[in-house]
Amino acid sequence: MKRYPKISILHISDLHKNDEDDFRNLYQSMKDDCERIEQQGLLKPNIIVVSGDLIKGGTQDEIKQQYKEVKVFLEDLVDYYLNGDKSRIVIVPGNHDVDWNVSKKLMKPIPNGSPEEQGNYIKMLNLFLLEKVHNVRWNWGDQKLYSFELGIEYNSRFQQFSEFYKAFYGDRSYSLMPREQYEIFDMPTYNICFVGFNSCYLNDHINKVGQIYPTCVSLAKTSVKEKVNQGRILVAVWHHNASGRPMTNNYLDNRILNPIIDMGVHIALHGHQHYSGVVEEYHNAFKRGKLLMFSTGSLYGATETLSYGASRQYNILEMEQEYDKLRLSIHLREDCNPAEYGIPTWGDGKIKEIGESSWETTLPLPVQPFDDMQLSDSINRGLETGNYTEAIELLREKAAEDKVARKMMLDLMMKGKLYNDIISYIGDPQTDEDALLVIKAASELNDKDINARVKAYRGIKTSQSAHIRKMVDYL
Repeated sequence: MKRYPKISILHISDLHKNDEDDFRNLYQSMKDDCERIEQQGLLKPNIIVVSGDLIKGGTQDEIKQQYKEVKVFLEDLVDYYLNGDKSRIVIVPGNHDVDWNVSKKLMKPIPNGSPEEQGNYIKMLNLFLLEKVHNVRWNWGDQKLYSFELGIEYNSRFQQFSEFYKAFYGDRSYSLMPREQYEIFDMPTYNICFVGFNSCYLNDHINKVGQIYPTCVSLAKTSVKEKVNQGRILVAVWHHNASGRPMTNNYLDNRILNPIIDMGVHIALHGHQHYSGVVEEYHNAFKRGKLLMFSTGSLYGATETLSYGASRQYNILEMEQEYDKLRLSIHLREDCNPAEYGIPTWGDGKIKEIGESSWETTLPLPVQPFDDMQLSDSINRGLETGNYTEAIELLREKAAEDKVARKMMLDLMMKGKLYNDIISYIGDPQTDEDALLVIKAASELNDKDINARVKAYRGIKTSQSAHIRKMVDYL
């Protein structure tokens, strides 16, 4: 199995600086901090992720100027960390990258003076409350209902971001069509592939909700299928956090998370909430997949944009292949100044959920291609035709001594719906991972005798996993 270089990701977000602050000061502070973290044993980042809110916003002239400034700053980062290689920086838009001037111009109050107008007003309000229309907004500020036309002009909320994007990358462009607002950043040297989503679909000066256009996920899944077969680590990037306080709605509609997991994504990076955190893994009890979502704080925000008690922050994520596992660690860097100052002083921060500056975990490594050409061809044929018999038999010969072959064999058995074979091969499971496979196979067979046998397995009865105990309850 091929070995890949260790990955170190500089994850920054919410750059929206004050007018009086200078990106040159921020850049120098980050260079100084990079030297410090290298002395602590961390690797200098070889990939950069920017998860939205590049600018603060304002008039269209102010927006244009802000993008000019942030372009220079990001190019400086690319030169320092990536030796000028822009193919290793991932950028997605955030809500501050939405041009409110466009939506304010488009939206018109729905009249409710005459009886006929009142009838239409109530109709449109009901459709809005039932989420049946996308072009109606209720504004609590003036307590009025607004409508507008969805189309090219509304989509031009991202025109200035798109112009920045093209100017920055040169060989990439950013579509104004919602269904095309996803980007694939494949980095085969590091065996990693990023999928960047726009979580500001339908976001404007009134609607603060985070949404990803569903078709983007479907199209992205097709685009990365070959990368999945090649064993890439898939990482999704968007702007909004996936949960929020009860009285707020400016977070992601998380119904999109299961389709993203189905793509083969198990790691996601975002910003928006202005503090670094490791969100509890998201998973569905009936799915084998899970998603770890890592957020980073505001890189250069000031008092009015930072959450109460939060400081400027950024993250370093390190990933390293360890046989069939991926070792992942997150390290939080935080501005140690007691009040915002034009030149941050970076040091160890505290991840909100755990109160530590770093956290480590392991994830299953995506199944890697085999050097055995006959086996690789057989697996690829099976993936194309749905007939995995030949590949399973070839893998069975290697499974006793090769953990990767064993995992691939069981995966193909699951894809081929060979549920009895899975239960027979594993028997009484010795690991929680095998226990989950056996329970999943039994639940698909839905046979009382098999369910009773599986429940009696010692490896399942004695498991300390709450997830396994929950799944057993459904048998």
